[in-house]
Amino acid sequence: MTAFWSIDHLELSDAVNDRIWSDSPREQATIQQPGSLQSLGSVGAQQIMVDGLATPLPWVPDLVGLNWKHPESLIIIGSAYAPFIRGISKRRCTLPLSEYLDAGSAGDFVIRFLGSVVIPDPSYYAKIALLAASQGTQAGIVLFDLCRASYSFRGSRIGKDGLDRAAEFTFWDTIKGQKDAVAAVRSRQLFTAYVESKRQRAWTLARLMESRARRILALGRIAEYGLLRLLWDYGIRTIHRMGTPGETWHPNPNHSDGWVVRYACKDQTLEQWLVRKDWWVVKGQLNGEEREWHLLPTLHPAARKDRDKGYSRTRALITRM
Repeated sequence: MTAFWSIDHLELSDAVNDRIWSDSPREQATIQQPGSLQSLGSVGAQQIMVDGLATPLPWVPDLVGLNWKHPESLIIIGSAYAPFIRGISKRRCTLPLSEYLDAGSAGDFVIRFLGSVVIPDPSYYAKIALLAASQGTQAGIVLFDLCRASYSFRGSRIGKDGLDRAAEFTFWDTIKGQKDAVAAVRSRQLFTAYVESKRQRAWTLARLMESRARRILALGRIAEYGLLRLLWDYGIRTIHRMGTPGETWHPNPNHSDGWVVRYACKDQTLEQWLVRKDWWVVKGQLNGEEREWHLLPTLHPAARKDRDKGYSRTRALITRM
């Protein structure tokens, strides 16, 4: 684990990360204001759930390997960060708030985040290292989430069960033990506002355009659908499964906020990509340049059932992409 994740493999001076660090508090303020998430059951960025802060904390910069621009590098994209601030987060590996506040730059934060959250984490980042084992080290990947904020469900902050947890998406949300469809819709709409905010999308497009990497792993259905929506909205029109080039994909206009709880390709689950040994082919002109990516939706590391033990089937497909 430590051999894969190391400061020595990371690019700590990165223009996109510098923009994330400097501009995300302002972007945050366009979506939700500090002080608006103080009650139990509030949903939004944990970066503005911290009591007593007058301004939002910056969102999480990308983990950028030294070789991330190389054609053989691997782009790995998740949906949203889980809460990770120590003392108010349910996850095991957390970052002290004091270190978050003391970080003076994106690179400084990445060093602290790597040591406190990434390297010690056996349930998420260890699986990412296993998934990307063919790359050798972190130097051969870039890892980030479409939502660079920690999209969270606020707990009561009383006792262990009162800690903030990652917001989950269903057609129903549970508020104080009661199923609430209105709250679920609001949560999905809010998440979409984060993922599809102007700056957030600009950072993701910059990552894709500034690297010559062709292979992308989407961790889970939200990352898959969200990334395809982004590329479609910016003019990419050739999107099809490798095995069915005549069936061009486009977003379902009826999905609205419901895309968050649906598969991009109807009736094709994440596991079925492995069974069919298939992936998305995405190509077209972006910012005046012809590009092509092979996008593999894969089982999220936090999946409750291990349907691809050791990521053996996924890793075999990565070598073929």
